[in-house]
Amino acid sequence: MGTNNPPTPTSPRRARPVYVPALGRTLRSLLLVIFAGFAVLGASGGYLLAIRVTEMVQRRQDTLHTQFSLWMTLVHVLAGLVLIVPFLIFGISHLVTARNRPNRVAVRLGIFVFLFGIIVCVTGVLLVHLEGMPQLPTDTIAYWTVFLLHVIVPVLAVGAYVLHRRAGPAIKWKWGYGFGGAVAAFTAVMIVMHTQNPRDWFAKGSPEGEKYFEPSRTRTVDGTFISASTLMMDEDCLKCHADIYNSDPHPAHRLSALNHPA
Repeated sequence: MGTNNPPTPTSPRRARPVYVPALGRTLRSLLLVIFAGFAVLGASGGYLLAIRVTEMVQRRQDTLHTQFSLWMTLVHVLAGLVLIVPFLIFGISHLVTARNRPNRVAVRLGIFVFLFGIIVCVTGVLLVHLEGMPQLPTDTIAYWTVFLLHVIVPVLAVGAYVLHRRAGPAIKWKWGYGFGGAVAAFTAVMIVMHTQNPRDWFAKGSPEGEKYFEPSRTRTVDGTFISASTLMMDEDCLKCHADIYNSDPHPAHRLSALNHPA
């Protein structure tokens, strides 16, 4: 007769831990806002940097800045200032919730990304020049150090972020391609706009040629009229020409253009 061997007890299979995403729905939405802002900052910053580098390389006495580039400077500054608060909220919240996760490489790289972002925020604020506010003197070692940090550190932050993501779940590259495409398209639009002067879009020219410029030999660059509102900006002239501004109201000659035709 065969012997009935008792069944060998099997050890219970250890359950695989369930992966919990490091970002909840709220932080993920906030991250999308930061990505959108970073796209605007990256495209506008690259555009403005290209203008500045070209001026330095060519050692131009004049400037390549146009009305559009001045507006883009304002957009870059405002977008950067607005983005500081969401970035700090996201960075601090993400650090608090993910600092004890077992993937230590991803944690360390994430801290580097956060620190790089703080450096970009601080240097950006230091580069803002507002009348009546403390500011770094231009053409000083301190200014150029801050400027170079503001240009180089964002590149380091992007590299650290890619390594941070590669240390964790697989990167969804389609989002990266979409982000890069949007930045490239936005940059291309800015290059086209740089060749335009918005002030000329609604400028009115003389319908009868140079008749209205005679007998003066003075001409505007594009042959159009200068608006009366621009010519009457006396307070703006006062900032640089106080002596002329103060002496102009006194002589009677100032009335000749108004009541005595040439």
